[in-house]
Amino acid sequence: MNRSIVILCAPVLFAGCAVETPDNINFAFDDDTRTATITGYYYGDTVIVPEALSNMVSEYRVTSIAPDAFTGCDSLRYVVLPDGLVNISERAFFNCTQLDYIKIPKSVQSIGANAFRGCKIFNDSNRWTDNALYIDNWLIRIKVDTSYYTIADTIEHIADGAFSGYQSDNPLTDVYVSNVNTHYTSECGILFNKEKSKLICYPRLKTDTAYTIPESVTTIGAVAFIGNTSLKHVKINPNVTSIGISAFRGCNALKQVTLPANVTMIDDKAFSWCSSLEQVTSLNPEPPRMGEIVFDGVSSDIPLYVPKESVLLYSQHEQWSYFYNIIAIE
Repeated sequence: MNRSIVILCAPVLFAGCAVETPDNINFAFDDDTRTATITGYYYGDTVIVPEALSNMVSEYRVTSIAPDAFTGCDSLRYVVLPDGLVNISERAFFNCTQLDYIKIPKSVQSIGANAFRGCKIFNDSNRWTDNALYIDNWLIRIKVDTSYYTIADTIEHIADGAFSGYQSDNPLTDVYVSNVNTHYTSECGILFNKEKSKLICYPRLKTDTAYTIPESVTTIGAVAFIGNTSLKHVKINPNVTSIGISAFRGCNALKQVTLPANVTMIDDKAFSWCSSLEQVTSLNPEPPRMGEIVFDGVSSDIPLYVPKESVLLYSQHEQWSYFYNIIAIE
C-alpha cells in the first residue's frame, strides 16, 4: 500500500532530517532540558518520529506529545514513536479515525486520558480482550457491565482515565487488583500504585459521602475522582503535593476543599464543575501553580481562605484572583 510518509523534523534550521513539508509540523523546544515536544501535525497517513533533532549546536530529544497534537488527523493510519519518548498527553490522538497501528515504546511513563479515544484502534471491537483495550503493555480503557473490575497480575501500565468512561460503559463501584500484581494495589475498591503514593481511581459510582485520602499518597492522579456525584467531603492528607488534570471534575456534591500547605501544583480542570463548592481553603503561603480553568463552573463568589500573610499574593495572582472573596485565616 502506498503511503505518504512524513518524517517529523524541525523547521529548516535543523540539519540531518529529510523534510518534505516542514510547515506541517509544530514542535516546542526547551533549551534548558534540550528536549522537544510535538505540538501539532496536519496531514499524511504515516508518521515516523525520530529520537532526536539536531542543529549545528545542540541535540533535542523528543520526549513528549502535547495535548491534542494529532487530534482529528483523520488520514493518519500508522505511527512509530521513538525510544526515549516519556509522555503521551491527553487527547494526543483523539479522533484519528483511521489510526490502526501505533507502537508505544517501553520508555513511555504516562498516557493521558482519551489519548486514543475515537481512533480506529479504540473503536474496533476485535482489538478488545475481556472488555479491555490494550496497546502493547498498556491498559488503555475498560468497558464492563458489572460494578467491579479486577486488574490482572500481568498489568504493568494503566493510562489515565482507563476506568472513567461513561456510566453506561463503566458502572464501577470497586476496582480490585490481583494479589500478585507488582505494580498496583487497591484498598476498599480504590486503585493506587503499589507504593500507595498515587491515588489513581476512586470509582465514579462509589456512594460514600466522605473519604480521607491515605497519608502515603503524595499525588492525586488525573481524573482520579472524576464524575463522582456522592462525595460531599474529601480530606486531602498533608503530604499531597500535586493534583492531576480533571482530578475532581464534575464532583458536583463536593461542598468544600482544603488544600494542604504542601500542594504546589493543581492541574487543568482539577475542580471544574464542582458546582456545589461552598468554600475553598489553601494552606500554602505561596499560591500553588495552577493549570487552565481549574475552577471552571465554580462560583467565584465563594470564600477562599488563605494564610493571613498571603492574602495579597493570592488576590494579585492571575488565576487565584478568580475568587473575589479572599479571606485571611485567623
